[in-house]
Amino acid sequence: MNTVIEHATILPMTSEDSLFTGDICISGSEISYIGPKAPASCFPAEVIDGTGYAVLPSFINAHTHTSMVLMRNYKDNEKNLQDWLTQVWAIEAKLVEKDIRISSDLAMAEMIRSGITAFTDMYFMQWETAQSAIDAGVRADIGLTLFGDETETRHRIKDNLPRLMKYTQNELVNVSIAPHAIYTVTGGSYRYGADAAADLGLKLHTHISETRLEVDNCVKENGMTPVRYLESLGYFKVKSLLAHGVHVTDDEMKILSQYDTTIVHCPSSNSKLGSGVARVRDLRNAGVKLAFGTDGASSNNSLNMMKEINLGCMLASATTLDTSALRPYEALKMATIGGAQALGLDNLVGTLEKGKKADLIMVDMNSIANTPTNNVYSALVYSSTSEDIKNVFCNGEMLMKDRKLLTVNERWAKEKTRKTWADLCSR
Repeated sequence: MNTVIEHATILPMTSEDSLFTGDICISGSEISYIGPKAPASCFPAEVIDGTGYAVLPSFINAHTHTSMVLMRNYKDNEKNLQDWLTQVWAIEAKLVEKDIRISSDLAMAEMIRSGITAFTDMYFMQWETAQSAIDAGVRADIGLTLFGDETETRHRIKDNLPRLMKYTQNELVNVSIAPHAIYTVTGGSYRYGADAAADLGLKLHTHISETRLEVDNCVKENGMTPVRYLESLGYFKVKSLLAHGVHVTDDEMKILSQYDTTIVHCPSSNSKLGSGVARVRDLRNAGVKLAFGTDGASSNNSLNMMKEINLGCMLASATTLDTSALRPYEALKMATIGGAQALGLDNLVGTLEKGKKADLIMVDMNSIANTPTNNVYSALVYSSTSEDIKNVFCNGEMLMKDRKLLTVNERWAKEKTRKTWADLCSR
């Protein structure tokens, strides 16, 4: 049966002035009608009264480490990213497959509650995360994470990529190749990973210029800044995501604007770890594509896209002394169509249009925080919280109804994650 959302404030995100009051009809996995009033052909249908709700594309988390919810609030007092990583890597070495599955289930629950229905992941044993996403009804771009030299990369791709690719038989799952970072992956490994991605038609996903130390060490060891270094290795010959980009230079921005690559802004994680703030205004003005990511829940410490959008706007204004540095509409674009473009899904999702997949959220604009609304884009960014997201759809399926999760057993996921953490600490 079709689903019709009536009398809602609809934000297609195709342009800033495209919002209107009207109806959306969902037929199967797609939007079959979007306009002022659903025609008779949409009925019979399950009708949802959208009065007082904003309906917009669901959010896309363009950089995360889903299973790191397991380490939430762990080692929060380390001085900087490198010190924190040293502590986290020690406990990650103890992880087994069941840990990844259980923590992934919790991550799916948290992301759905935050309006996220698509994410790109970089972690370990990610076939478990892929299955978790399928069971939850969420879109997943699973990055085959690479560490070490070219020999290790060859083995990882040979041994693990076929196993991951099996999950792409489900339309919700895609796979990318994800060299971790220039300080954990050799140039030969980056080059081999890029060649493999080009041969297989896959994307690339890596961390870049997250800290000043990373940039300084790259210049010292390679004689060039990180973006130039990756360019010299042929990294940008395929579509790529670059997480963080906090310390990208003006010259590097010009380089990035020439390629099909996206800087993924992770304001909470970068702030919490003292890494700095990405120059979003300058990146956008240079023509660099932008999206939002939460990073892992152990470094920010949640998978809450509403928080990232809010903080992203706040920090852009604070660091530039310019309130137009990242306007609410532009921030919402980064979290929707910007993320879709980064993941190569913009032909399917990211905007609300007839024929696109029904990935959307309904946000209560009658909440105390949103009253009066006055400007719906500003309200969504500066006033709303994830608690205002009442209904979530992905691929036409309702994943959350009136704040109740329909595809993930939240209570089970929380209980199992607590037990898993206790077990992990005792190993």
